[in-house]
Amino acid sequence: MATTLPVPTTAPRLVIPSTTLPGSPTLTLLPGVGPPGFVTRAIGEGFPANTLIALRWQGGYGGVTARSGPDGSFDVP
Repeated sequence: MATTLPVPTTAPRLVIPSTTLPGSPTLTLLPGVGPPGFVTRAIGEGFPANTLIALRWQGGYGGVTARSGPDGSFDVP
């Protein structure tokens, strides 16, 4: 099962806490906004261990699926 968090796209750095999942996971986007074609780095912490996390961008800009590690973190471009 994938976890989906809505991702706003209006700040250079976004830290998005979740209040709906146990352990208060966070998603940080670096940078939160970039020029067309730029790849944003997504860093997650506090997610359930070894879980698939689906990251999707609004507006048809694609997405990626990450897997959290044993400590509940992930880091994807």
